[in-house]
Amino acid sequence: QIRTISFRIINLSTILGPRWDAIVAENHLPPKKLLYNVSTRWNSTYDMINVALQYKQAIHDITGEDEL
Repeated sequence: QIRTISFRIINLSTILGPRWDAIVAENHLPPKKLLYNVSTRWNSTYDMINVALQYKQAIHDITGEDEL
């Protein structure tokens, strides 16, 4: 589910990008895009999950879901 959210934020940046940036600013987090895991990078899944945990409140705000 995190992979899908990050994919949408990255690829639909004209719609979700500005909204993501606003939510991140509202939560007083440093500006950062969600990472996307890549099968050829062994640590990309770890990095994606690590960033998702740091930005959990922002992800909740943009999706409206409590559980990820």
